[in-house]
Amino acid sequence: MTAKKKASPWLTVLKVAAVIVALAAFWSVFRKIDVAKTFALILQLGWLLPLIIIPYGIFIVLDTFGWQAIFPVLERRTTFFKLMLVRFATEAILFSIPAGVALAESVKLFLLKKQFGIPIPEGVAGVIARKCLHGITQSIYVVLSVVLGFMVLQANSIKLIGVPHIAWIVLVVALGMLGIFAGITLLFFSGTAAERLHRLLMKIPIESVRKAVLSREEKFHEADRFLGEVKTLPKSRFILSTALLLAAWTMESVETYFILRLLGVELGFIDVMSFEATISLLKSVFFILPAGLGVQDLGYVTSLYAFGVPDAANVGAAFVVLKRTKELFWIAVGYGLLWMMGVRSRGDAETVTQETELEKSEKLQASAGKNESQKIQAGEASREAERIK
Repeated sequence: MTAKKKASPWLTVLKVAAVIVALAAFWSVFRKIDVAKTFALILQLGWLLPLIIIPYGIFIVLDTFGWQAIFPVLERRTTFFKLMLVRFATEAILFSIPAGVALAESVKLFLLKKQFGIPIPEGVAGVIARKCLHGITQSIYVVLSVVLGFMVLQANSIKLIGVPHIAWIVLVVALGMLGIFAGITLLFFSGTAAERLHRLLMKIPIESVRKAVLSREEKFHEADRFLGEVKTLPKSRFILSTALLLAAWTMESVETYFILRLLGVELGFIDVMSFEATISLLKSVFFILPAGLGVQDLGYVTSLYAFGVPDAANVGAAFVVLKRTKELFWIAVGYGLLWMMGVRSRGDAETVTQETELEKSEKLQASAGKNESQKIQAGEASREAERIK
């Protein structure tokens, strides 16, 4: 039985700090509200209330289509519907666990292998391809939103962050992100990224690290090979995937606009896009908080104040409750799907790491046996040559 790894003390400190930030932000959002009025705003929606879950469902559909477009093996191994269920399942982890990105991606690899028989290295290539395009399309989405809402963001900059030129700040950060993700994407799809990373890690002057890296050399080469296959896809697939993922990101603004309209807020769609994109960027910075908990909520309420929405405190609180209720619904759906797929505890989710290590060990043993056999054959050939001489 594999011993459970202890969490890094720095990660623990970071998580505690994140919880404190989230609680402080929540206190800021809800301390001045009229609870009765806030819930009256929510209850007046009546039968329209269930509709708030629809935009996120569309987001996942578009995202899944975008992923499938750059990962053709998915089309050969599974149906779109089954892949979409995997997306819903793993998003529940992102919504509910601090710094859940790594665990969510591990579970994704686990499910790709368990449900569809996709080997871990090939799954890693697909996940990397999706992550790279996700980063690029999110950056494009933020840039477009800021450009379209540039004047309104500038006009409300002092109210939003206390200093002028918020539009320029967000635009520069988004363009920087776009450049970084574009560079990472080019590096990964160069066909030698993993090999170069392996050589770089081998230069670390720590014996235990070099041994660990050396033991995984074959995996680095496999990852390069599968990433190279993704690179050879027709450009039309990359264009299609980019367009679908960009449409998926836009659904964040559509969802916010839709919920605000249900609450009677009459902001224009460009206004909503401008502050929604800014909050999207904020969530990326505070990635350790599940779904930007607290920080996102404070961002929405602050934006409603800045844009002059009447009774912003109660409307903002109602909006936050509806947003979080939507997330709780999809979290429940996601964990239900994880249970049905055989992931019934965090330990089950982390078995992908153990399985991957087992695969590595088996391949290394096979490789070592092959190398030993070749050495024996070479030695026999050498002795035979000496005998003939």
